[in-house]
Amino acid sequence: MSRIFFYVVALLGLLGWGSCTNPNGYRVEQKFKLLVDDERCSVTFFYPVLKWDDGTINRELDFILENYVEYERYTRNCDAHSGAKNVIKGDFKVILATKNVLSIEFTEDVLSYGEREKHQIYHSIVLNPELLKTGQIAAFGRPEDLFPQFDRGRLYPFVQAYNEQHQRQINLRAYETGSNYVIMWGISATDLILYVGGEGEFHGDDRIFIPLDALGVRGPS
Repeated sequence: MSRIFFYVVALLGLLGWGSCTNPNGYRVEQKFKLLVDDERCSVTFFYPVLKWDDGTINRELDFILENYVEYERYTRNCDAHSGAKNVIKGDFKVILATKNVLSIEFTEDVLSYGEREKHQIYHSIVLNPELLKTGQIAAFGRPEDLFPQFDRGRLYPFVQAYNEQHQRQINLRAYETGSNYVIMWGISATDLILYVGGEGEFHGDDRIFIPLDALGVRGPS
């Protein structure tokens, strides 16, 4: 009996330990999709899927995350090329995962598309996983949605400095106080990340990492 009791206690201990390893109550799984792979085109990508420990399912969110980056647009132009094979590879990275904030960065690697040289395109989404469990599509579309009283104008000098350093023409009006421009952004435990170069177009060509301390805000919990 004592040996059986020992095994039961050990098993309960393992189950208890396992439950403590996921304090957020969810995990992000990676799935792969191949849209086309022939002599003309190759379009493949990884995308995220949220899995809640309690079995919650949000199929609308699943659809959004799978199709957030419009890879289908590349397949429609597979015939319109000459020379090198068109190769597009997509991936994603979880930048921050807490109970109430999930920040995901998507990347498109355009390895060869017509005469275009290799480059990377960024997309991002910031979600509230706790509210997503109720069936809502709970996204923080702007930094102002996550941080009450946030002044977008605080981003302006960082983008201005980026323009000067890299001789770029990023649209600074998107980063003025009160601006309603759509911007791509994400958040880590220490930085607010701007994906610049496609303001209003739901993508970015480069990243600017801005310490949260410099913006006067605290990282989400």
